[in-house]
Amino acid sequence: MPKVRETSDKPVRFAFITHHHGDHAYGNQVWAEVGATIVATEAALGEMKTVETGYYGGGPGRWENAAKKRPDVAASRLKPPTLLFPRELFFDDGKRRVELRWFGVAHTKGDAFVWLPKEKILYTGDACVNGPHNNLNDGNVAEWIKTLEKVKQLGAEKVVPGHGPIGGPEILVDQQAYFVDLHRRVKAHFEAGRSPAEMKAAVPELAAELKKVANIARYVPENLTTQAEKVYRELGGAAFPK
Repeated sequence: MPKVRETSDKPVRFAFITHHHGDHAYGNQVWAEVGATIVATEAALGEMKTVETGYYGGGPGRWENAAKKRPDVAASRLKPPTLLFPRELFFDDGKRRVELRWFGVAHTKGDAFVWLPKEKILYTGDACVNGPHNNLNDGNVAEWIKTLEKVKQLGAEKVVPGHGPIGGPEILVDQQAYFVDLHRRVKAHFEAGRSPAEMKAAVPELAAELKKVANIARYVPENLTTQAEKVYRELGGAAFPK
């Protein structure tokens, strides 16, 4: 908020969240209290309702189980989005155009992007990151690859990822290439009939192979097991043994 004040004294009227995860949505209260309307996709709110069950009258959800235990945010509260759109919402004052766009399932079902067509700047949220920051738990890798293909067609010249440093269109290219390679290698094991235990045992070798590919090596996490298991299960396999 102080950063905004360095360039403008105008009120903040809208605050957009790319998806429902806490590190992107739990600060909504701050903006709402200064008069901003919180904006998100319908799918993002739908997912928020499934995980923030404490807020919506059910048992403790993610907020109660995690965020409220942190002293720095324990006194704050959830503020769901109130302005929703299914696929597109555009702001255009004749000088600057801002497009909020949903292209499909990716990091979550509700991921949306911010596209500035005149400036060719793209804000991706966690649907595209730059480094070993991918969380696949609420996404679908096969669909994510397709979504990134659509996003690449925008022709962004500057990409601002949800995590990691800002860069150019190569971030989109590399993020997608990482998922394509990960999916291909896990699928080969799955189609060869590898059991969950055998697949889990093959993960270190799989990670080493991915790290040899120059443009995607930075996406390989320290422990690839969770990501490999997610792809394996998407293909029809069972959970890895503990």
